[in-house]
Amino acid sequence: MPAVDVVPNDDIQMIMEAMSNVFTEQVQEQRESELITKSGERIPYQLNGAPLVDEENNVTGLVGTGQNISERVLREERLDVVSRVLRHNLRNDMNSILGHAQAIDESVADLTVQQSVDHIIDTARALSSLAENANRIQRALSDNPLQQPVNLEDAVDTAVGTLEETETAADIAVDIPEETWIQAIDDVTAAITEAVENSVQHTTQSSTQIRIVADIDSTGEWVTLRIADSGDIIPPEERRVLVDGENPLEHGSGLGLWLINWVVVASGGELGFAESDLGGSEVQMQFKRCDQPPPSLPTNN
Repeated sequence: MPAVDVVPNDDIQMIMEAMSNVFTEQVQEQRESELITKSGERIPYQLNGAPLVDEENNVTGLVGTGQNISERVLREERLDVVSRVLRHNLRNDMNSILGHAQAIDESVADLTVQQSVDHIIDTARALSSLAENANRIQRALSDNPLQQPVNLEDAVDTAVGTLEETETAADIAVDIPEETWIQAIDDVTAAITEAVENSVQHTTQSSTQIRIVADIDSTGEWVTLRIADSGDIIPPEERRVLVDGENPLEHGSGLGLWLINWVVVASGGELGFAESDLGGSEVQMQFKRCDQPPPSLPTNN
């Protein structure tokens, strides 16, 4: 029985396009849908298709297989619920802690108490930032975000504006060619913001120099955004976990670099690091360059 006879009507077009790719492009295709049983039950299924070729490499048919993924889907749904509840409660509770700590800080004159309260406030803000980054990562990984044209200059301006609103001591120089458009997902501005904020958060200096530039390669196809600073160098172990993954003995200090990495990768780009000539680190985000979309199409800033 053909797969299109047992999948939901909304998925028929997707399955047909995948089957067409197998025949015309001679590639393997994989799609997730549901199988509808005679009783009407819907079972999550992973459908796989591969070309069947003859001795002259001509496609003569399609080999299809299917796998019941009910347990995996159920596990992902449960994890998603737990994750959302934890993030929601963490964010709300941290806001409550911040409010009470700031009230104490304003009403107590004892220096020792104020120092302790300041530590509570800094820790609560860090945890709130962690929860927000978790939300952004959840969107980047779970919502199958689409790549779209993004005005890089506007995205950087938004990131710098966010930092300036915090009245952080930083000397920021920006050099982005006008009308530089890149192919990226919606959260790319959040990733750039995270990289800029990292430059001032992870430093022992009273004031940080930050330089943000964009280079277009010789082919004109790729744009590299470089965010350099004079702060502390990103530790090698922090960079290594992005390649090797987290493990119980070696883990990053937060989700910031993960957010940047996953957003860049989801945008079809690459993330790199180097030592900055300013004395700190340089975060390098490479994106596919694209043309400015027609005015009628929605764009992300």
